Amino acid sequence: MEAAVGRFALVDVDLIIDAALDPELGGAFLRDLEACFVLGVDQVSTYPLMRFGYTPFGRAAHDRRHEHQLMSQAARIAHAHGYERRSVWTLNRRGAPTHSSITREFYLGLGAGSASYTGREFWVNHFGVR
Repeated sequence: MEAAVGRFALVDVDLIIDAALDPELGGAFLRDLEACFVLGVDQVSTYPLMRFGYTPFGRAAHDRRHEHQLMSQAARIAHAHGYERRSVWTLNRRGAPTHSSITREFYLGLGAGSASYTGREFWVNHFGVR
């Protein structure tokens, strides 16, 4: 993130929340979120972990109340750093453009599950870490 901020027209970071793994209303998600704000990324997109019944994740209980508490805490941290909620999932630096891959001509994705579009080719980094 540090290398990307300021070198692209917009930097969006996606963070997945697993409230079941964060019972103390803190942990890695909120630390990572604040690190994004401190670095000055333009947008942070936050998503709950999708629990599909046929996967090991699907067997864990989904705690919506706890998830809402985490998102409320995230919104307070965002506001303290000059960010605002622009959609159900996104927190944007005030004055920054909004990112959506369907509204961009070209975009570069980094990390597991990311996608990139060059204008001619669409690349997907599947969910394998390698």
